[in-house]
Amino acid sequence: MDEREQQRKVRHRLAVLRHAEEVTGNVAATCRYYGISRQCFYKWKHRYDELGETGLRDGSSAPLHSPNQTKAEIVGKIVYLRSNYHFAEREPDAALRGLEAVVAETPREQVDLMMLRARCDLDRASSNADTSLATAVDAARLHGFTFAIAEELFQWASRLGALLRSAPLDDFADAVLELLERVVPLAEPAAPQALVDPLTDRELVVLRYLESRLTTSEIGSELYVSVNTVRTHAKAVYRKLGVGSRRDAVAEARRLRIR
Repeated sequence: MDEREQQRKVRHRLAVLRHAEEVTGNVAATCRYYGISRQCFYKWKHRYDELGETGLRDGSSAPLHSPNQTKAEIVGKIVYLRSNYHFAEREPDAALRGLEAVVAETPREQVDLMMLRARCDLDRASSNADTSLATAVDAARLHGFTFAIAEELFQWASRLGALLRSAPLDDFADAVLELLERVVPLAEPAAPQALVDPLTDRELVVLRYLESRLTTSEIGSELYVSVNTVRTHAKAVYRKLGVGSRRDAVAEARRLRIR
């Protein structure tokens, strides 16, 4: 892959991350918008948090082995991932047991661990829930992780909001509360399409890419499909929207509130 292609991928992936933080305030919504998985989003995000834009290049992920990395730290990362899995499977007790073996290396990892502990305690209605939540919030405030705290704890937005409002509001609290207002109420609009022949899921994904500056070839590369496949989907979008160009398709989709 040449340098130009690498730079294009970096710009696109950075745009996806910024879309989640600045536009939707919600990872799931951004993933639906761009047609990518949450796993893919968080892979890019974790690389960006650790390495900056360099981490968004293909083949530039952090090394699996390092002279300064101990076996215990590697095991800790594995256990942390397993803990997240247990939580996703609604097993907060198993997640908490797994977290006991984790050693955080960076401020972001420390905040992630505290947020996961808070989520587990909140999920099982533990008597330590308020303390765990306050600890996670204090750690996030120290490092300015406003989006992280809003994204990870939006399920308990009312409780998080009450905690933030229990003390004089600072810039961090104001930013988190503003994000919560955008993240929590987010829902699919009622009757988003007014079409006799609705767009398929894949056509919706292609439509979203039509709003970008990517060429047909570049869209195909992002979606791992051929140029002809992209063109086929685009023609179907034009036909269903009753338009004849990419620009008109974008305008009509916005008018009909198709996302």
